[in-house]
Amino acid sequence: MKKKAYLCIAVLMITAFCLAGCGATVNYTYDDADKYTAGDREISDSIDKLNIDYAAGDVDIKAVPGKTVSVKETANRDLEEDQKVHTRVDGSTLYVKFCASGEGMSFKDIEKHLVLEVPENVRLAGLKADLAAGDLNAELKRCGKIDIDAAAGDIKVTAGKVKEFDIDAAAGNCEFVFTKTPSDSDIDMAAGDLKIQLPEKSNLTLKMDSAAVDFSYDLQFKKKGEKYICGTGANEMNIDCAAGDVKITCP
Repeated sequence: MKKKAYLCIAVLMITAFCLAGCGATVNYTYDDADKYTAGDREISDSIDKLNIDYAAGDVDIKAVPGKTVSVKETANRDLEEDQKVHTRVDGSTLYVKFCASGEGMSFKDIEKHLVLEVPENVRLAGLKADLAAGDLNAELKRCGKIDIDAAAGDIKVTAGKVKEFDIDAAAGNCEFVFTKTPSDSDIDMAAGDLKIQLPEKSNLTLKMDSAAVDFSYDLQFKKKGEKYICGTGANEMNIDCAAGDVKITCP
C-alpha cells in the first residue's frame, strides 16, 4: 500500500515537470521563501544536516577536503534567477530547493545538475533528500541518518558509518556501498535492481519481503524463519522489493 501511494505521487510529480518541458507551467511553493539565496554559493557556517528537495535533474553529494560547503549548479542553458537552485541555512541545517517558490514556473527544455560538496571531516547528523526525476550519487564519510525518497532515477550511496538508512524508491536501480554495516536500515523499492556491498564480517539480521526478485548474497547468512542472520545479527536491515534483483556482496 505504501509503495502504491508513493508511486502515484511520483507519477504526478514527474508528469508535472514533463509538462513544464513542453511549455506548460508548474507550481512549486515552500515556506520562508524570502530567506533563500539563489544560485551557487560557498557556505562557511557549521552545517551538519542537509535537506534537499530537487524536482528534476541529477544530484551529486561529495565529501571533499576543505572547510566550506559548496553549492554548484549547471544547466544546458542560461537560467533566470527564479530558475536557479535556492538555498537557506537555518541553524546547522542547509535547505536546498529546486528553484524559487512560486506558481506558474516554466522549465521548458531546461536540464539542471546540482553538486553539493561537504567537508570530509564533518560528521553529518542527517541527509534528507526528496527527488522526483533524476539520479542521485552521494559519497559520505559519516552520517547519523540518511533518508531518501526518489520517484524516478538511479540512486548510489557510498558511506562509512551510518546509524539509520531509510530508502523509498519508486522506479530506478539502487546501489549502496558501506564500509561499516548500518545499525538500522529500511529499503523499500517498487521497481528496480538493488545491490548492497557490506563488510564481510557484518553482524546483521536481514528480513526480506519481496514479490518477484532474484536474491543472491556473499555473506555467511543462516536462515531462521523469515530472517537471514550473519554473525551476531546485531544490526537490522529490512528490504521490501516489488520487482527486481537483490544482490548483497562483499568487497
